[in-house]
Amino acid sequence: MLGRLDYTSVSRERKRLLERIEKDDVLKQRQTQGKGNTKNGSKYLSWAFVEAANFAVRYQPLIRRFYQRKRPRLRPW
Repeated sequence: MLGRLDYTSVSRERKRLLERIEKDDVLKQRQTQGKGNTKNGSKYLSWAFVEAANFAVRYQPLIRRFYQRKRPRLRPW
């Protein structure tokens, strides 16, 4: 945050703009980040993609090899 600004020599419109920018800066500092991607998109479409990926890993040799190469980097759960 920039701290309080001196608005004495600034026009009324610029004062409003600068105050709004200052308030936005304060609000952005309060926001949390990195909470995941839990509720974005359709849960049914997400389920269908997971099922399609599992099916492909099971029955497609090329995709199975790719998955086996990437598996060590995945989270262990």
